[in-house]
Amino acid sequence: MNSDPPQPNANNGDWESSSNDPEEAKLLTRLDNLLSTQASPVLASYSLMEAGFRIGQYSIERAISSGGFGVVYLARDIQLDRFVALKVPRPEVMVNSEKLKRFRSEATLAAKLHHPLIVPVYEANLDGGTPYIASAFCDGPNLMEWLEQNDATQISPIAAARLVGRIAAAVSYAHQQGIVHRDLKPANIILVHNKDEAQLTNPIASTHPKPNRTLDQFSPRLTDFGLARLQQQAVRETTSSLLIGSPNYMSPEQAEGHSGKVGPRSDIFSLGAVLYEMLTGVAPFEAESYPGVLQRLRDDVPVSITKQRPEIHRDLETICLKCLEKSPADRFDSSDELANELTRYVAGQPIHSRRLSRLRSVLNWTLKPSRVREAMMAVIAISALRIAFAFGGVLMIILSESDWTPTEMWEATRSHLMITTPIELGIAFAAWRNARQSLPRVAWWAVMTMLCVWIGLCFSLALSPSLAPGWYQKHSGARVTTFSLLAILFAGQAVCWWLGDWQRIRRRFDRSS
Repeated sequence: MNSDPPQPNANNGDWESSSNDPEEAKLLTRLDNLLSTQASPVLASYSLMEAGFRIGQYSIERAISSGGFGVVYLARDIQLDRFVALKVPRPEVMVNSEKLKRFRSEATLAAKLHHPLIVPVYEANLDGGTPYIASAFCDGPNLMEWLEQNDATQISPIAAARLVGRIAAAVSYAHQQGIVHRDLKPANIILVHNKDEAQLTNPIASTHPKPNRTLDQFSPRLTDFGLARLQQQAVRETTSSLLIGSPNYMSPEQAEGHSGKVGPRSDIFSLGAVLYEMLTGVAPFEAESYPGVLQRLRDDVPVSITKQRPEIHRDLETICLKCLEKSPADRFDSSDELANELTRYVAGQPIHSRRLSRLRSVLNWTLKPSRVREAMMAVIAISALRIAFAFGGVLMIILSESDWTPTEMWEATRSHLMITTPIELGIAFAAWRNARQSLPRVAWWAVMTMLCVWIGLCFSLALSPSLAPGWYQKHSGARVTTFSLLAILFAGQAVCWWLGDWQRIRRRFDRSS
């Protein structure tokens, strides 16, 4: 591409470039449209297009909603005489190649889907001065708006399960086409009043259905595939783009930026988060800030649904919490399986899902990344405790004028200075390195082996007087108590060392994803 910057034409103010690059030409065309007086008013402080503004064959009637990528309008198709939802990207999206590529991907992927519960795409213009996506217009609130106007504690569990089950069936269809949504949330589920499905009233004058309508009176529609991608698609996204979305409904693997591990089971997690909020009124990992949500998502488990609403059957809680498991391997195998399970619950049939056993729950708890730092801090604390215990014991013996001989006293002091302290400091240093995930694997096994050896040695000293130092051979009670306590402390360190094996956690996550 020519290095000379584009210059405005002296005659008409349009931008010109000496380059023949087609992509640059498209960009300049969009800049012309945005800067011209006849261009879309979206540019000025994100102001909305006025009624009657024309984009191609579509005449704008009113704005429906807006998001980070674009504004959705109710528009009339002049040629076919029908109403559509017209999504137009924001100005900064039009001149950003990565965001414009995502807008193009939304149109391409959504156009592949033909399902009664997925809002269909009629047409897309992606190369003109003002790109747009024309979809079917659904006159109704989205689920987020409906939840804001209704008390979640009054929502029928059956109605919530039925609605999420229907969306799960639509998501299953998308997965069968190789498409992962990646942004399932209440705002992307439109509620269409059942009586309006066959024939739409005047959408220009109509407003959203009144909030006192029950959930059973609506039929859901899934929309907004702006973050969707093909499962086989090569992943070349930046961390910032991966974190675009709603953290309250993101799966742990998506929130942590593991793009290669985001798949159908990530959508299942999001469906579980939507169901949880419908049943309790709050998101499962709600916090005051974005980092707070991510921390809770990584470390916490959702509060029991039945504790918040005792009238909800444990079967529905089991289904919901299975969707929200940290490990993808512990969730449902497919959205279709989730839809079938919710159908069984709604029909009053026994569900197939079972709660994780206590042992499995404990094992899953040990696999949280935060366990590494916590376990290594415990290892360091135990080493510090043993050092204090050793020298504190010698000092107490000296002050109590015990029957220790000078030889025995020197033997104990020398062993603590030359053996105990260096070993404890070495263990603490290794724990610090392991917490930073910089300890070589050989060193990790060396520390684990040493801890196991010390456990055996301390128990041997507690049980065999002949192996103990001279003073302890004469005081069996002190010997058994001291070395048994040391063995227990070493055993505790060994357990913490195993919990802090970050490579074990990483391997488990890789297998489950």
